Amino acid sequence: MGKNKDFPCGEWVLEEMLKVAMEDEKNDHIKYLKIAKMARRQRDKEKLLAIADDERRHRRWLMAIYKNLYGNRRLNLQERPKKLYRFDEAIGKSVIAEYEGIAFYREILGRIPCEEMKNVIRRIMEDEQRHACILEDMLGFCHCRRK
Repeated sequence: MGKNKDFPCGEWVLEEMLKVAMEDEKNDHIKYLKIAKMARRQRDKEKLLAIADDERRHRRWLMAIYKNLYGNRRLNLQERPKKLYRFDEAIGKSVIAEYEGIAFYREILGRIPCEEMKNVIRRIMEDEQRHACILEDMLGFCHCRRK
Protein backbone atom coordinates (compact mmCIF):
# COMPACT_ATOMS: atom_id res chain seq x y z
CA MET A 1 0.00 0.00 0.00
CA GLY A 2 1.46 3.29 -1.01
CA LYS A 3 4.52 1.31 -2.11
CA ASN A 4 7.04 3.36 -4.05
CA LYS A 5 5.11 6.50 -3.17
CA ASP A 6 7.20 9.31 -1.72
CA PHE A 7 5.00 11.88 -0.01
CA PRO A 8 6.58 15.24 0.75
CA CYS A 9 5.19 17.68 3.28
CA GLY A 10 2.39 20.03 2.31
CA GLU A 11 -1.32 20.55 2.78
CA TRP A 12 -2.19 18.53 -0.32
CA VAL A 13 -0.26 15.45 0.87
CA LEU A 14 -2.98 13.99 3.11
CA GLU A 15 -5.48 14.24 0.28
CA GLU A 16 -3.17 12.32 -2.06
CA MET A 17 -2.39 9.72 0.61
CA LEU A 18 -6.10 9.12 1.21
CA LYS A 19 -6.61 8.67 -2.54
CA VAL A 20 -3.81 6.09 -2.65
CA ALA A 21 -5.27 4.30 0.38
CA MET A 22 -8.77 4.18 -1.15
CA GLU A 23 -7.34 2.89 -4.42
CA ASP A 24 -5.31 0.22 -2.64
CA GLU A 25 -8.29 -0.89 -0.53
CA LYS A 26 -10.38 -1.19 -3.70
CA ASN A 27 -7.70 -3.28 -5.40
CA ASP A 28 -7.15 -5.41 -2.31
CA HIS A 29 -10.87 -6.16 -2.13
CA ILE A 30 -10.74 -7.48 -5.70
CA LYS A 31 -7.50 -9.37 -5.01
CA TYR A 32 -8.90 -11.21 -1.98
CA LEU A 33 -12.02 -12.20 -3.90
CA LYS A 34 -9.75 -13.74 -6.55
CA ILE A 35 -7.55 -15.51 -4.01
CA ALA A 36 -10.66 -16.90 -2.29
CA LYS A 37 -11.57 -18.62 -5.56
CA MET A 38 -8.15 -20.30 -5.53
CA ALA A 39 -8.51 -21.64 -1.97
CA ARG A 40 -8.80 -25.41 -1.62
CA ARG A 41 -10.07 -25.39 1.95
CA GLN A 42 -13.48 -23.93 2.70
CA ARG A 43 -12.26 -22.29 5.91
CA ASP A 44 -9.53 -20.44 3.97
CA LYS A 45 -12.07 -19.31 1.41
CA GLU A 46 -14.35 -17.98 4.16
CA LYS A 47 -11.49 -16.12 5.85
CA LEU A 48 -10.41 -14.56 2.55
CA LEU A 49 -13.96 -13.45 1.77
CA ALA A 50 -14.16 -11.87 5.23
CA ILE A 51 -10.88 -10.03 4.58
CA ALA A 52 -12.28 -8.84 1.23
CA ASP A 53 -15.33 -7.48 3.07
CA ASP A 54 -13.05 -5.67 5.52
CA GLU A 55 -11.14 -4.07 2.64
CA ARG A 56 -14.40 -2.84 1.11
CA ARG A 57 -15.44 -1.41 4.49
CA HIS A 58 -12.05 0.30 4.88
CA ARG A 59 -12.56 2.02 1.54
CA ARG A 60 -15.97 3.29 2.65
CA TRP A 61 -14.49 4.63 5.90
CA LEU A 62 -11.67 6.34 4.01
CA MET A 63 -14.18 7.82 1.58
CA ALA A 64 -16.12 9.28 4.53
CA ILE A 65 -12.92 10.82 5.94
CA TYR A 66 -12.02 12.18 2.50
CA LYS A 67 -15.45 13.74 1.98
CA ASN A 68 -15.41 15.22 5.46
CA LEU A 69 -12.05 16.88 4.80
CA TYR A 70 -12.33 17.76 1.11
CA GLY A 71 -16.01 17.71 0.19
CA ASN A 72 -17.29 16.04 -2.94
CA ARG A 73 -14.24 16.45 -5.13
CA ARG A 74 -14.18 14.08 -8.06
CA LEU A 75 -12.17 10.93 -7.44
CA ASN A 76 -10.71 8.79 -10.18
CA LEU A 77 -9.58 5.62 -8.44
CA GLN A 78 -7.58 3.31 -10.66
CA GLU A 79 -8.22 -0.40 -10.74
CA ARG A 80 -4.91 -2.23 -10.93
CA PRO A 81 -5.66 -5.93 -11.07
CA LYS A 82 -2.80 -8.06 -9.87
CA LYS A 83 -1.89 -11.23 -11.71
CA LEU A 84 -2.06 -14.14 -9.30
CA TYR A 85 -0.16 -17.33 -9.94
CA ARG A 86 -0.25 -19.76 -7.02
CA PHE A 87 -2.30 -19.64 -3.85
CA ASP A 88 0.70 -19.73 -1.49
CA GLU A 89 2.53 -17.06 -3.49
CA ALA A 90 -0.54 -14.81 -3.48
CA ILE A 91 -0.95 -15.27 0.27
CA GLY A 92 2.75 -14.60 0.93
CA LYS A 93 2.70 -11.37 -1.07
CA SER A 94 -0.51 -10.36 0.67
CA VAL A 95 1.11 -10.76 4.10
CA ILE A 96 3.80 -8.30 3.04
CA ALA A 97 1.18 -5.93 1.61
CA GLU A 98 -0.77 -5.95 4.88
CA TYR A 99 2.34 -4.98 6.85
CA GLU A 100 3.16 -2.26 4.30
CA GLY A 101 -0.41 -1.03 4.71
CA ILE A 102 0.04 -0.67 8.46
CA ALA A 103 3.15 1.47 7.91
CA PHE A 104 1.34 3.60 5.33
CA TYR A 105 -1.63 4.14 7.64
CA ARG A 106 0.78 5.15 10.41
CA GLU A 107 1.96 7.96 8.10
CA ILE A 108 -1.64 8.97 7.41
CA LEU A 109 -2.43 8.87 11.14
CA GLY A 110 0.19 11.52 11.81
CA ARG A 111 -1.48 13.87 9.35
CA ILE A 112 -5.15 13.42 10.32
CA PRO A 113 -6.46 16.52 12.13
CA CYS A 114 -9.32 15.05 14.18
CA GLU A 115 -9.31 12.39 16.92
CA GLU A 116 -12.48 10.71 15.62
CA MET A 117 -10.86 10.24 12.20
CA LYS A 118 -7.66 9.03 13.85
CA ASN A 119 -9.69 6.34 15.62
CA VAL A 120 -10.98 5.13 12.24
CA ILE A 121 -7.42 4.91 10.91
CA ARG A 122 -6.35 3.03 14.05
CA ARG A 123 -9.20 0.56 13.51
CA ILE A 124 -8.07 0.01 9.92
CA MET A 125 -4.52 -0.60 11.17
CA GLU A 126 -5.80 -3.17 13.68
CA ASP A 127 -7.72 -4.92 10.90
CA GLU A 128 -4.62 -4.97 8.69
CA GLN A 129 -2.61 -6.56 11.52
CA ARG A 130 -5.34 -9.16 12.02
CA HIS A 131 -5.36 -9.86 8.27
CA ALA A 132 -1.60 -10.44 8.30
CA CYS A 133 -2.00 -12.94 11.15
CA ILE A 134 -4.80 -14.79 9.36
CA LEU A 135 -2.76 -14.97 6.17
CA GLU A 136 0.38 -16.09 7.99
CA ASP A 137 -1.69 -18.78 9.68
CA MET A 138 -2.81 -20.00 6.25
CA LEU A 139 0.84 -20.41 5.33
CA GLY A 140 1.48 -22.23 8.58
CA PHE A 141 3.79 -19.80 10.31
CA CYS A 142 1.76 -17.41 12.38
CA HIS A 143 3.94 -15.41 14.73
CA CYS A 144 1.01 -13.35 15.94
CA ARG A 145 -0.33 -13.44 19.44
CA ARG A 146 -3.65 -15.22 19.75
CA LYS A 147 -6.32 -13.14 21.44
